[in-house]
Amino acid sequence: MGKTINCYSNHAPKTEWLAGFFERRDDYLLNNKLGPVQKTKFKRFLKDAGLVEQSRFSDFADRLSPIGWDSEAGLGLILVNLAYNPQVEWYIKNLAINRVYSRSTVEDMLMEIGQSKDNIGSIIPSFKRLCELPLGTKLNLGAVTEKGKQIETLVRRKSTLTDNRVVLYSLYKFAEACDGYYQFTLSRLLNHAVESAGISPTQIFGFDRDDMERFLNGLTVKYPEFINASFTHDLDKISLREDKTSADVLALF
Repeated sequence: MGKTINCYSNHAPKTEWLAGFFERRDDYLLNNKLGPVQKTKFKRFLKDAGLVEQSRFSDFADRLSPIGWDSEAGLGLILVNLAYNPQVEWYIKNLAINRVYSRSTVEDMLMEIGQSKDNIGSIIPSFKRLCELPLGTKLNLGAVTEKGKQIETLVRRKSTLTDNRVVLYSLYKFAEACDGYYQFTLSRLLNHAVESAGISPTQIFGFDRDDMERFLNGLTVKYPEFINASFTHDLDKISLREDKTSADVLALF
């Protein structure tokens, strides 16, 4: 039996929970109408999203408040953090962009990695719940089709994200997860077959080479103190500043 990736059980978060959390901050964590299991799973989600630290409203959440957690940039930053949660990572790495998967196909894929029938029965509806958040409705994470109350198909979509600062944040998170891998190529970011602790923004957001070249060229011009990317004379090189961190990128918002 493989290690479970069923992190949220049948209690992936709802939009009103997140809205309540950002409105009332720490007080929401102490006083809400969530059931005991809902509360536990929501706290797990908030931790994975970087929104709580030691059960308190985090510095990251504080940074999101003025720009809006449900703004395009806010949602993009949250998704980058969530990509390192095992369940969300599985969706990102295994559901190809714009391919429509039948429920049974996804069930088979999950069985292949040793997920139990009970876990599978939660992991698939959790995708629907995440897509019902602004992550899906605003950022275009994905969608499901249903017949009655039964999910019939799942699809992950290319993100509508346009804020290149979010891409910069995801590049630093990628480099930090890869133990300080601050120089790499766009070809490497687009090669999703490489086993890696870092998750490429091309995978998280479904961006292709043209999208990334546009983002990277824009970042090089606007934030040379963070990044230099060049695509000339068949050279393909991305260099991040080793004295900067993903936390430093947040100061740009």
